[in-house]
Amino acid sequence: MIFILLGVAMSLEEIKSGLDDLLSEKDNLWLELTSRQEALSNRLQSAGQLTPILGMTPAQAAFNWAILPGWQKWKPMYLVGEITAIDNANDTADVTFDDARSVAQNLPVAYWESYPAIPVEYMDCNSTAFAVGDRVVVEFANQNLEEPRVIGFETNPKACGFVVIAAGRDWSGQVSGVNGQAGIKAISAGNRHSLLLTAYGTVIGAGSDYYGQVSDVSGQAGIKAISAGGWHSLLLE
Repeated sequence: MIFILLGVAMSLEEIKSGLDDLLSEKDNLWLELTSRQEALSNRLQSAGQLTPILGMTPAQAAFNWAILPGWQKWKPMYLVGEITAIDNANDTADVTFDDARSVAQNLPVAYWESYPAIPVEYMDCNSTAFAVGDRVVVEFANQNLEEPRVIGFETNPKACGFVVIAAGRDWSGQVSGVNGQAGIKAISAGNRHSLLLTAYGTVIGAGSDYYGQVSDVSGQAGIKAISAGGWHSLLLE
């Protein structure tokens, strides 16, 4: 039996064969699409990406690319910087910010180069856990440029402690060498040397070292208690 399709003479066998080819091609396309979807899903999961870029229209992708740097700069959430000064009496710190860049267009997004007297809100000790030179994370409350606050360390967070205030005769640096030290949980004073124990259990020594009473113990870690004698030092590990 011969059929005329679109002006072309075809037998029933040829039509059946053509339909089989179309069905086979459809199955192959479906398998390829499924494979690509699985591969994309695996890539997105490994990258932690929540919204597939392929799920956006070109207009949406262009809009995000254009608006993201401005949103990051004018409605910031967090910035990283370095403490340049601390006021423990008022629990504030001056911070110089890193040159942060947006992932879109590599544009600078740190509105402030530096900011003075930023409130420090850290556990129950606030500014006393920090020192000049520490790298910190600054959060902007309600994404407001005028409401920054230091909330923690960029890496290696410190435990809370106290700030040392030392005064008096400073012949060997036993006063100036410890005055202003932060994050301290214990102190001890000898004749001409001083010992401090940090909240992390590390010893800081300053002053006369005639008998090694400072250099032999400074930097010791994992210490539970300290005692500075007249010309010697004792540590409890």
